[in-house]
Amino acid sequence: MPDNTYQTKIYTKQGGDEQVIANGGKQTVESGGAVEIADVGGLKVNGKKIADTFTVTTVLAGADAATATNYGVFFITPFACEVVSVRENHTTAGSDAGAVTLDVEKLTGTQASGAGVAVLGATKINLKGTAETVQAPALTATTANKQLAAGDKLNLLDVGVLTAVAGVAVTVELARL
Repeated sequence: MPDNTYQTKIYTKQGGDEQVIANGGKQTVESGGAVEIADVGGLKVNGKKIADTFTVTTVLAGADAATATNYGVFFITPFACEVVSVRENHTTAGSDAGAVTLDVEKLTGTQASGAGVAVLGATKINLKGTAETVQAPALTATTANKQLAAGDKLNLLDVGVLTAVAGVAVTVELARL
């Protein structure tokens, strides 16, 4: 005679389209096993969707933005990802007579600032542009220049004389690959 009081903690709901792990239940992936999820679109933790992308922000506060040596590497990626967008805001525009721009550069291995590849397209961030106005320049059309492997770095590369530039904030949105 079967025990009708027995309740499994992992079961498939009537209709077969949902598997449930009840309170006290657990699934274990043993060494060598894997769980593959094709798309994080439906993946939730505690009822909240896990983001498809994440952001990294760096800030050169106040007058720190007027010193070229304050620009450089601001992110080292722990896993493969791709740059989705770049946004910048500055509180005070540059006043030098020449062009004053900012690029986001991908560095690999031991590459130094200026030796990598541009993440932005032909139009760079204009540090003489209107203050307190978010700029979102187009990215390079070269996919490989936007994709980062674990250990690759993102670098801020300034060009021109940074006279009066202040309060630079750059946010890079990335997606896991």
